[in-house]
Amino acid sequence: MLRSVPFIVPAQPRLRVRPPVGDAWLHEVKFDGYRCQIHKAGKDVVIFSRNGREFTDRFLEIRDAVLTLPCRSAIIDGEVVVCNEDGIPNFRRLHFRRYADQTLCVWTFDVMKLNGADLRPLPLIARKQKLAPCCAGTTVRVCGILNPSRTASSSLLYADRAASRASCRSASTRLTNRANVIG
Repeated sequence: MLRSVPFIVPAQPRLRVRPPVGDAWLHEVKFDGYRCQIHKAGKDVVIFSRNGREFTDRFLEIRDAVLTLPCRSAIIDGEVVVCNEDGIPNFRRLHFRRYADQTLCVWTFDVMKLNGADLRPLPLIARKQKLAPCCAGTTVRVCGILNPSRTASSSLLYADRAASRASCRSASTRLTNRANVIG
């Protein structure tokens, strides 16, 4: 049934010298993983790559976690990440499928459809507010917003990998403790 639901081509980020500023912009952690789109309908879940390739068989743990979401149907944008016990993403382990001793998780950014309703016309912040309670109490994590009022002088672009990892560890700990963190 779900394989007939069309893949929604996601918005792709663009590389810029400075992060955008203003109240119209939200800033989120960029995790080191695979972008994914998750389709759930009843007891059926399909996980797609950012290019629309089916990833479900590769991430059965995530499929099982999505089945616990308290909704009939959903299309969710997220990122599959392998984190160690300190919350530091490890892309190499994800890519080479070596994560038996790591934590496989999905960080969700957006819900495009929920229980049959197309939410894409709503502002992103409103969609995030609908996503948080949908994931609360499950192992599916919601990516919070990094202070939406930040300006270009704020350091959202990291100069080195160590700084990026420290930020992810901090965000991972903060968001894992409260799955419904929005801001």
